Amino acid sequence: MISIRKGNNVNQANAEKLAAALDMPLSELFDIVGGAEKSLSGTTIQHYHRLISVILHTAVEWGVLFSNPCDRTQTPKADIKEAKYIDETQANALLQALNSADETHRAIIRLLLFTGMRRGEILGLRWSDVDFVNGTLRICRTLGFLPDKGIFEDKTKNKSSEREIRLSQIALADLKAHKLAQLEYRLSVGSHWTGREDYIFTNDSGNPLRPDSVSSWFAKFMKNHPELPPITLHSLRHTNATLQLAAGVPITTVAKRLGHSNAATTGRIYAHAIKSADDNAAEKLDDIFSPKKKDIAV
Repeated sequence: MISIRKGNNVNQANAEKLAAALDMPLSELFDIVGGAEKSLSGTTIQHYHRLISVILHTAVEWGVLFSNPCDRTQTPKADIKEAKYIDETQANALLQALNSADETHRAIIRLLLFTGMRRGEILGLRWSDVDFVNGTLRICRTLGFLPDKGIFEDKTKNKSSEREIRLSQIALADLKAHKLAQLEYRLSVGSHWTGREDYIFTNDSGNPLRPDSVSSWFAKFMKNHPELPPITLHSLRHTNATLQLAAGVPITTVAKRLGHSNAATTGRIYAHAIKSADDNAAEKLDDIFSPKKKDIAV
């Protein structure tokens, strides 16, 4: 019950039991997510196809099979979905709305928007990863959660995700303010602070935050601000990349800051922003080669 009151997900069986106990319709108590009729995405099917192909290829090498049946099938194409993002005006409206949020979540959301980091990457940050003198941030770990394992540290998504990025002056100021607020709170609670690591973002006892708790918080925050576009936490990463590309930042630089393995990945995901930047470039060329006539003073 405590988990449900916090807004965490619950399986259908338990949801139905609670609805029956309260004699209320299931639809009034819970928002049903997904469904049995939902099909697998092309990307998921592609991953399964590759896995099965590798297993069968090994069976051929071991002499268990004469040939790999997957060699006679066509690999399904991965889905190419346009990234969901908000524009500059909407991003500023989001920043204004965050003024009413608690200090920790406000700092997390702002830093996600300013850096384009993944959720697990930002929650895995430690103060030792921040270089306030040179204005850089080292991203070298991610934080995950499994029911049977709890919160745990892991390596970044891939080798290219392990990176160092330069922070904007606003992001640096936010981190300095958060560090001061965290220190003041830590001194005020004394022995209640049990965290032994120097994580940047923690719960009230100084221990790391569960990744899904941040997503749940953001979902509730957006629901309480219907004037803002309905986006998810990951949309902040897409927004960061889109605004960079629209501002003319080279795609190779954007890819490096996001931790993509190559610029081609960035190009596939953010084709819309690249087209917008290309349109702006064409307009600028028009201005260069066809300058407006200036009035000639007589």
